[in-house]
Amino acid sequence: MVPVQPRGIKKDLEFPALLQTKMVNRALFQKIKSLLRPETNAIRCIGTYHKTGSVWLQGIFSELAGELGLQFTEVEIDTDLDPSALKNAFIFNHSTRFPPNLYSEPVSGVRIIRDPRDMVISAAHYHCWSSEPWLHAKQDIFGGKSYSEAIKSLELAQETYSFEMRHTTSYVIRQMVNSDSNKALHRFIDKNFLTIRYEDLIADSDLIEVKKICLQLNISLKETSEIFMKKSLFGQQKPDGAHIRSGKTQQWKTEFNRTIAEEFANLHQGSLETLGYETDTSWLDQFSD
Repeated sequence: MVPVQPRGIKKDLEFPALLQTKMVNRALFQKIKSLLRPETNAIRCIGTYHKTGSVWLQGIFSELAGELGLQFTEVEIDTDLDPSALKNAFIFNHSTRFPPNLYSEPVSGVRIIRDPRDMVISAAHYHCWSSEPWLHAKQDIFGGKSYSEAIKSLELAQETYSFEMRHTTSYVIRQMVNSDSNKALHRFIDKNFLTIRYEDLIADSDLIEVKKICLQLNISLKETSEIFMKKSLFGQQKPDGAHIRSGKTQQWKTEFNRTIAEEFANLHQGSLETLGYETDTSWLDQFSD
């Protein structure tokens, strides 16, 4: 019996016509093609981080899985997976922490990053009202208060940003730049994942980033672009869910003052540069003393 290929999965991807002329040796063409596209049988992984559009992208890929005839599977780092059952699925993780038994498998993944300064702002607002259980557990580090109680006890928005950049978002930033202690995970991410910026994706009316994602995951552009457009900030409807407060980029330019900007630079300037959002500290010059 010939296996049925899931609908919308591309058997081949388009390549420049010049490469397919008789002028190019066929063996060379096949070699070039194999370098330009992910392995057809690779496991498709999608990773986000806290406050990089996780709920929005979960909705997109969950709906897309149904359109393409794929499974949609959420995992944690300790999820016990049978890799052989995952070839026709989207494997999704909210912190880009995938189970170790995937590390030796053929994987083609996409991860979404965001400007850490905007992540601080988004997280500070979200952590004041969210009902996520971890936010309401009492902690000794906060004098017996919960995370939510500790951040809500601060009177000024600038104080909440200072708190956030030193606590949960500090940990998330270290994850994004692969500087926490899980070296095996970070080698896996570096080897197998395409990095997409949240800022580029939410403004992707020309589908430039969506096309990159389709190529990386070897999926149909037609269905993918339709769903992205429908659920985008610029499309026919805005993303659903209370997680999305604003979605705007570069909020830090108006939300930070000089003191908070300098504090952030002291803590996370290296990460800004590693992620490619800045090349030096000249961004601080726009804040008056």
